[in-house]
Amino acid sequence: MKFNSLTYLIFLFLSFAIYWAVNKKYRLYFLLFASITFYSYWSWKFLVLICISAFVDYCFSKNIYHAHTISKKTFFLTCAISSNLILLIAFKYLNFFIENLLFIFSKLNISTSLHYVSVTIPLGISFYTFLSISYVTDVYKGITKPAGNYLKYLTYVIYWPHMIAGPILRFSELFPQLYKKSSFRLINIVAGLRLIITGLFLKVVLADQLSYFVDEAFSTPVDLVGGLDVLTMSSGFGLQIYFDFAGYSMIAIGSAKLFGINFVDNFNWPYLSVSPKDFWRRWHITLSSWVRDYLYFPLLGLSSYNNSKGGIGINRALNSSLFFSWIIMGLWHGASWNFAFWGLWHAILISLYRAFPIDSLFKNNVFTYFINWAITFVTISVGWIFFRAKDLQTSILLITKIFKIQGFSNLAFNENFYLFVFILFNGMIASYFFERRLFKFLKSFNTLFLFADSIYLSTMLVSIFIYFSAINQFIYFEF
Repeated sequence: MKFNSLTYLIFLFLSFAIYWAVNKKYRLYFLLFASITFYSYWSWKFLVLICISAFVDYCFSKNIYHAHTISKKTFFLTCAISSNLILLIAFKYLNFFIENLLFIFSKLNISTSLHYVSVTIPLGISFYTFLSISYVTDVYKGITKPAGNYLKYLTYVIYWPHMIAGPILRFSELFPQLYKKSSFRLINIVAGLRLIITGLFLKVVLADQLSYFVDEAFSTPVDLVGGLDVLTMSSGFGLQIYFDFAGYSMIAIGSAKLFGINFVDNFNWPYLSVSPKDFWRRWHITLSSWVRDYLYFPLLGLSSYNNSKGGIGINRALNSSLFFSWIIMGLWHGASWNFAFWGLWHAILISLYRAFPIDSLFKNNVFTYFINWAITFVTISVGWIFFRAKDLQTSILLITKIFKIQGFSNLAFNENFYLFVFILFNGMIASYFFERRLFKFLKSFNTLFLFADSIYLSTMLVSIFIYFSAINQFIYFEF
């Protein structure tokens, strides 16, 4: 059931109407029923898998909470995390490991009966694996108590607005809202609908229309592509995935708000960042914070312990944790060396900015701000080549084109592609100032603000009606 489909909109409307009609004490279980219905629309077999996985995590969380010694708590935590990772590896990475083993064996002239396994990746497995790991870890740390019963915990895991592609919410952030039986408030409904309309606009009007140009660009033979083309196609895909994923996030946040549930924002104008670190404070915020809290910090703690015993130095510890975390984050997106190198690219960028923090210099200098922003935008955009190109070799060939000055005279794509990227990029910046500056000014004049906002929403609704289609899936549904 795609968010950008009439089926989902009907499902959302019916769920909304029933939720507010039923007795408060049954609302949590209705959300569970609705979420099961939503997920079953994709595959009931995968529903069985997620229910079993959630039951295992629920049982381990109880054991962790009631264990009387640190060693027992650690044992149950290790078992819980291992069970989740085994499932993730089996479904998402097994063939990746087999592919690399076959490559190594072929180079060593070793014969083997090893072969690929036919497997379908369960929808949302990467996201609900992260939910589960954060839950059992927080119970271990005493940050949260385990859910009162299995069905309550399952509702947290499978709650449909966030379980397919985020935002990645901690148990302590989401479950109290699911359980509190909030009252109907018109302001939440209006805000939710506004987010859904904006999200659909970003997806079906901007991301999907841009995708035709991006797909054609990345299918063009590398030999025909010049440096300007590479920058255009990389920034074009960067805009596409931003509009696509930010659009999904807005629909998810808006859908939850219709039920009185508040999600944290997942994007904050990332392409206005002035450093790679700043970018990851603004892009897929819940994933960045998850990796920081449950992977980077624990690794850094282990490295610091080794340092205190006379091992590696603190700078090396910081870099080791950083690079390992980023490569894992890259591979989390997909079983491909392309994604691993995409993570490595960001690790290198952040390391360089740590060594040479130019973003902290002359903060009040407009020119320096522009330079920092331009460097960040270009380097982040180039990194998207690894994310989108068909293989690692193609990615490297495309990136090398940027350093061939003579290649900037070649224009391999339809001229509308360059124009579309230019307009969308400048339109995005204009939207930022429109929202942050003009809207704040207009809010002091209620009538004028309502008129401007109605024109704004009406324009988006008309555009959605013209371009509405469920053909193109959200990009992050693949992960």
